Amino acid sequence: MSLNDDERWMRKALAVATAKGSNPNSSSIGCVIVRDGHIIGAAHNECQTLHDATAHAEMVAFRRAGVESADADNLGGELRGATLYSTLQPCGMCTMASIWSKVSRIVFGAGREDVHRMSFEARHINTLDFISEAYRDDLTFTGGVLRDECAQLYYADDTSYLPIGKKIYKPRPFSYAAINGHTQWRPVEAHARGVQAAASDFYIQIGR
Repeated sequence: MSLNDDERWMRKALAVATAKGSNPNSSSIGCVIVRDGHIIGAAHNECQTLHDATAHAEMVAFRRAGVESADADNLGGELRGATLYSTLQPCGMCTMASIWSKVSRIVFGAGREDVHRMSFEARHINTLDFISEAYRDDLTFTGGVLRDECAQLYYADDTSYLPIGKKIYKPRPFSYAAINGHTQWRPVEAHARGVQAAASDFYIQIGR
């Protein structure tokens, strides 16, 4: 898929993140799942709405896409051939859900370095390790699509994101995980050298 296509769908995710009903106090994260040029699942963070700590945007979108995709041959709602677009790099839970759902590709906007001062938990966990451990050599991981626009969601004005308060987003110069100059990570190419080597070589900066 081209960069223009990725930006197109990421803009859809941005629209979902800020749509009516989204709650900035539970993080304005938007996610769309796309297959064959169509959105088959879309959601924003609904943890507070559903009183469910696992109702991240990606998790809710997986459930909706699974229902949309289910048929007699796919009762489990697997999402082979689909691409997940999220305004923020998926957490460990959502990355593992991506593996189990069989999506083919993960694309995110803002990364950990962009929100490392926010009150997100488990940001020290590198989700790339999970992918490598799971031997998903058919899953690609692309970051930094509309990075600045996505990061703005997490540096809102006012006191919307208590206890953080107002922050001004200033992008830091760093490079997303790259192979041959592309912001894409292929676990199969790195796994032979071991998970730790892969994490070192193809690392998404998280401010360590």
